[in-house]
Amino acid sequence: KQWYQRRVAITAGDRTNRNGELLRDTALAGGLEISNHRFRKKTGKMWTFMSDGTLSKGLIDYIMIRKKWRNSLKNTEAYNFFNSLGSDHRVVVCKLQLSLRKSKRSPRRVCFDFNSLKHDTDLQSRYTVEQ
Repeated sequence: KQWYQRRVAITAGDRTNRNGELLRDTALAGGLEISNHRFRKKTGKMWTFMSDGTLSKGLIDYIMIRKKWRNSLKNTEAYNFFNSLGSDHRVVVCKLQLSLRKSKRSPRRVCFDFNSLKHDTDLQSRYTVEQ
């Protein structure tokens, strides 16, 4: 239930600060989806930042993806394996599975009517090559 409340907070703006509102507005304006909230995770996998003073944990690092590609998204998760860098942030990794296809639209071919060139004298006079 907690992951759903966080998702609602970003999309509805209930429990967020100015930066959360800017993130939400950017996602809405650009047709983007915040992928961190798409998958149900344990609370230990949800946080991406730990403050130095209070040791409180928060979710402030996001991966945003175009809505066109959201079905290719398989998982988004924060990992601890970069602790040696000395950062108070965790790495957020997104797994995608792409299946690229050729466009269904074929290029339009221009069809020329050469029979009209044979019979139309006006067209013949405009496109005659003089030697």
